[in-house]
Amino acid sequence: MSAVQRIKIPGASSDTWNVYGDTLRKVHITYATPLIFDQVGEFFDASKWVHLLKDADVKTVIIYMKDHHGRCYYKTNLGKQYLVDILGMFLPEAHKGGIEVHPYFSVGFDQYAIGNHPDWTTVDASGKVPARAGDIFERPCIISSPYREFAWKQLEDMVSKYDVNGVWYDIGQFYDPCYCYYCRKKYKDKFGEEIPENPNDLPAEGLAFLQSEYKSFYDEAERIIKKYRPDALTGGTSGYDMISIECHQPFYEGQDMIARLGKARKIPTEITSPGSYSGWDGFDSKPATLLKLEIAGALAHGANILIGVAPYVTGAPEPGVFANIKEVFSYVKSVEPYCTKVESVSDVALRYDETIQLYSDYPFRMAPSEFTGFHECLLDEHLQYDFVKGDEDLSKYSLLILADQRNISGDVVKNIAEYVKAGGNLLVTALTSLTKNDFAFSEVMGVHYKRRGHYDFAYMYLKDEMLAKNLPEVPLIITSPIEIELDGAEELATFAYPETAWNSYVCSWLSRPKPKPDSKHYSLITLNRFGQGKCLYVGFQVGAASQSAIRVRGFEETMPKRILYHNDTLYRRLVKNLIGTLLKNRLVETNAPPGVKTVLNKKAEKYILHLVNHHIGSASRVSDGINNLTLTGLEVSIDLKRISDVSKVYSAPDKVNIPYNKEDSRLKLQIPPFDVNAVIVIE
Repeated sequence: MSAVQRIKIPGASSDTWNVYGDTLRKVHITYATPLIFDQVGEFFDASKWVHLLKDADVKTVIIYMKDHHGRCYYKTNLGKQYLVDILGMFLPEAHKGGIEVHPYFSVGFDQYAIGNHPDWTTVDASGKVPARAGDIFERPCIISSPYREFAWKQLEDMVSKYDVNGVWYDIGQFYDPCYCYYCRKKYKDKFGEEIPENPNDLPAEGLAFLQSEYKSFYDEAERIIKKYRPDALTGGTSGYDMISIECHQPFYEGQDMIARLGKARKIPTEITSPGSYSGWDGFDSKPATLLKLEIAGALAHGANILIGVAPYVTGAPEPGVFANIKEVFSYVKSVEPYCTKVESVSDVALRYDETIQLYSDYPFRMAPSEFTGFHECLLDEHLQYDFVKGDEDLSKYSLLILADQRNISGDVVKNIAEYVKAGGNLLVTALTSLTKNDFAFSEVMGVHYKRRGHYDFAYMYLKDEMLAKNLPEVPLIITSPIEIELDGAEELATFAYPETAWNSYVCSWLSRPKPKPDSKHYSLITLNRFGQGKCLYVGFQVGAASQSAIRVRGFEETMPKRILYHNDTLYRRLVKNLIGTLLKNRLVETNAPPGVKTVLNKKAEKYILHLVNHHIGSASRVSDGINNLTLTGLEVSIDLKRISDVSKVYSAPDKVNIPYNKEDSRLKLQIPPFDVNAVIVIE
């Protein structure tokens, strides 16, 4: 094994040495050569590659052992052989240069294998290949088909012969049940009946069985790898020692969600993004400003960006693509001591459940819109928040948000109720904790569930002065209201139905139905005192309403939703007012505008404040590094009750002292001008 130093990660997903502890500088060399090309790799020179990588301060490289086409980049008789043994040539040179090598293994795409074995293909109930957004390849079945054994043999062939530091899996996630011959047979052998043709009819135990078979593929792969390389790590989209998710600019909120979820699950996390504008196979490098922005957002949570670098089909590198990587990694190296192995300092918690799929591309598209809407609002409001499951100690948080969280166990309900009873504040929306007949939190909320609204939209009337702050004094349209019955809660807002439901036969976009002046009003937003704490209930998806219109993906094009999402600014103000009703003293306050992310961490006895300027990466007006958008005059104050005595404040990595003062139990800072990001250290 190479002599590359590894650092132990406290709280990692497995008790292992993990290279992702202290170095966050990784590159993915994206060899992916279509089978139509035969004479490839003739100009591969490992020493040139390693020279460029070392010069750019790269510490870990992901390089192909097998790509989506099924082409293999190591010496093997299993699969389509590349012209030269890339892995065998690259490994010794990389290790001599102090660089770790984690071969890339395409699990879920292998066109060569399923081209020779069509029966290995994942299919739906009709026998067709499922259509998934972004897929250009068919997927082999790793739940039941003989492809499992074939892939295991490929792994064993590689790890038994090559001194690798780990394996990086890609694509092989569990999406839906497979209906290939092998899955049908395995299911019938297990349950004595055919697998339901409609996936929605699949019983829980049937789904759990298929998922366990999927997981068994990786369990056996892990056993094979550890047999030959006990210290090797597994990463990528289905790894055991870290998790990797693809998310590109300009979806900075999505990148932040990935990093926060990784931190919440205590999993070393990387976000993969190509170094090129045109994708994983391009040479048109993103400007250093943009790469630094993506990396800064990840560093704020102790995660990192894995940058993709494309070679020529001949195997030769393009030296020009390393110029920006070198510039950015030089900066990353200088701030790594302030970014690794940190813990968050937060006063707000946003609960997530397993519907937030960490393996998803762009998880903010896949996650429930109510959750992502609150995530975006909290970011823009500069609130310090963690993602929590709800079963941990919640006492350190001043506010817990349950954003339409319907999947909540009895133990979590009890823990959250005790949190509120002891003085915590709870914000609940929509159908959170709904059972068959009522809310599990009905006593905490002071309301009971009656029914879903009989129209899919209605009009909201704000009665409370705090909730109405900075909002127009007009009825505001909402979607999918919930009818409730008060049981001790105070009514802060009501709703009324329109005169008729909207449909294209009786209405147009110029004639939206309005409520009658004498319409009946129903309770919509309520406040209840429970023990020493408070619970605010909102009877519609206010988080989804506040989600920025340009970020919304995959919603039905119904008229009410189109109307609603055009008014996201108003609902962001409402979310701000809802939070202000419960959270009187914020941990961090700033005059920074929305779009500037603030994250406060702790490392040993230091507090590290990150500010990240998303505006510099605007999709339509990217700063090019020549005339960057620079932020000046920003002020930040931090509640001194939450941080230790302060003796020094300085910027990192240059360690320039920053003037500060203490006033009204708060630490007040003037942030020096910056363009992409600022790292402020408080001792």
